[in-house]
Amino acid sequence: MESRARASGAQFSTLLEFMESHGDITKPQPGAQGRLRADRLWQQLANALNSIGGGVQKTPDKWKKVWADWKSKTKERQLQYVAMQVVLVVVQIVDCPLQV
Repeated sequence: MESRARASGAQFSTLLEFMESHGDITKPQPGAQGRLRADRLWQQLANALNSIGGGVQKTPDKWKKVWADWKSKTKERQLQYVAMQVVLVVVQIVDCPLQV
C-alpha cells in the first residue's frame, strides 16, 4: 500500500494565499473560457506548490483533492466548534436559576 505524502506547512500557506488572491478556482466562471482559466490557474498553482522545497510533488488533480479535503475538514471543525458553543450556552442556561 502506497503511503500518503502530506503537503508541507509552506505548501498549505501558499495554497491558501493563492486561493485568497484568485478566488476558489474549484468554482470557475461559467462557460468554456471559465473552465480553461481555472485549468490554467490549477497548473500554475501546482507548479508553484511543487517548487517549494521540502514539500511533496503532486499533479493539479491531486492538489485539487488536497484543497477539497482541507475545506471539508475546516468546515467540519467549524461545525463542531459551533455545536460545542451551543452546548455551553445551554448548560449555562440550565445551571443558572431564573431571576424574577
